[in-house]
Amino acid sequence: MSRRRDPNFSEFVRGPRLDWLTGALIIAADVYPGLDFDQQRAKLAQLATPDPGKVVDLPPHRQAEVVADLVFRRAGFHGNEEHYDDPRNSFINQVLDRRTGVPITLALVYTEVARLLGIQAVGVGFPGHFLVKVVDTRRTAGVDRSVFVDPFYSGAVLNEKDLSDLAERCTGDNEVDPEWLVPVSSRQALHRMLSNLRSCYQQRGETAQLLVVLHRLLEIAPHSASVLRERGNLQAKLGAPRAAISDLESYLERLPRASDAQEVQGVIDELSDSLHRAGARQLLN
Repeated sequence: MSRRRDPNFSEFVRGPRLDWLTGALIIAADVYPGLDFDQQRAKLAQLATPDPGKVVDLPPHRQAEVVADLVFRRAGFHGNEEHYDDPRNSFINQVLDRRTGVPITLALVYTEVARLLGIQAVGVGFPGHFLVKVVDTRRTAGVDRSVFVDPFYSGAVLNEKDLSDLAERCTGDNEVDPEWLVPVSSRQALHRMLSNLRSCYQQRGETAQLLVVLHRLLEIAPHSASVLRERGNLQAKLGAPRAAISDLESYLERLPRASDAQEVQGVIDELSDSLHRAGARQLLN
């Protein structure tokens, strides 16, 4: 029996079902061609066994402890503090194989294992440090017992002071904006994963890999003018002047009064001149 065809990212982001895990697998497949999605899902399923029992009947803090025990203590997942900027931390197949990653990929492992156990756990886009919320689905007397979990530090359950301390470390201010604790959509989580990779490749000067990530960012957020400008400049650097001109002209169409409009127009003019000169040389030859 032939293996089911996995979707490409462009198809996926336009489709009706946008799930975080599938998106993460497609992003990983850009770097690891031929990645078997079903095999990766099977690895996650193995983490949820042996089934610890009726965890859905437990309060959220106990549910969080059960997932943490399976993922961090038994399976050995941990935050990669020593090599935080290693791109492999952002690829879910590598995280599953190496048992280490950054907050957002460990959050994906955590939420998937929770889902397999019947626990509702969702990603939370705290600034600078992705978290997980284990949701209280059985509120009693209107009391919400949901808990926040840090997947980078062994699934520790965070109290208000912990969240305040985290806010100070990440933002310089210990006040927690309630918006930071709102669950993110799969689209938002994937955008953040790609943004992490973007920063990583920028720091490492890995331009070819960065270009792929910029393509993906514009597929998931096509109205991002800043990414369009960055891709245009990068394509100019990589020797693709026509693609660069197209991106930079689109950028100016969207932001004609941008503070860097004159600079961008200068790059377009220079690229256009170089194309004309190249065309003239070909005619002479």
